[in-house]
Amino acid sequence: RPGSMAFSPDGRRVAFGVYAAGDSEIALLDIDTAAVTLLTSNRSPDRFPVFSRDGKRIYFEARNADPVFGRRRAIVRVATIAAP
Repeated sequence: RPGSMAFSPDGRRVAFGVYAAGDSEIALLDIDTAAVTLLTSNRSPDRFPVFSRDGKRIYFEARNADPVFGRRRAIVRVATIAAP
């Protein structure tokens, strides 16, 4: 099931959060070919993708449970990945 999404600056790709097996990852849809590429695959829930202004990178939020407080608090960081 898709989550939040963002269009690339040229409008030809869409980055979006995808939820599968209880985890959220970032995927990329090429509008011309309808090809979907999974960009992240890790134990951190990844969400809220945003393209860089030049469209070469995708920034997103990566969350983890706080090692001290567990699920009551989260460690949140901005991560980035190259946009293929």
